[in-house]
Amino acid sequence: MSPITESDISRSFQAVWTSVFGQPLPAAPPRPFGAPAGRALVARVRILGEVQRTVVVVCSMDQARRLAAGFFGLDPASVEESLIRDVFGELANMVGGLVKRHFPTSCRLSLPDVREVRTDEPETGPSVQVLFDCGDAPLAVRLVQNPS
Repeated sequence: MSPITESDISRSFQAVWTSVFGQPLPAAPPRPFGAPAGRALVARVRILGEVQRTVVVVCSMDQARRLAAGFFGLDPASVEESLIRDVFGELANMVGGLVKRHFPTSCRLSLPDVREVRTDEPETGPSVQVLFDCGDAPLAVRLVQNPS
């Protein structure tokens, strides 16, 4: 099994993004890991089985609100936080499903875990990160090795 590359993560995310929002999301320049300034929303989907990885999607709470508003065709101010979490969790779940296909078929996905954080909680284990330009701060998609 060859390692998953940034390109694999990017293609998986772009496939999901384009199917949901109708157009690709531009790449953002690389930068160190870390949450956007202010409140951030983090969605994690674990890949379990022979391989232990976690797909992590992180963006600012304001970005997540705009994404949910676009998904539902609503004004951002009227979108409830539960809908924001649902959309963001489903986005991570869809990306996780595409990433999982790079691993043995015996692997399975966990349910999404979506949390609001003030600072990005550090992930343990080696990570691959891809950034996308989603407004005021990048949207990050990571694949993290779960601790043994």
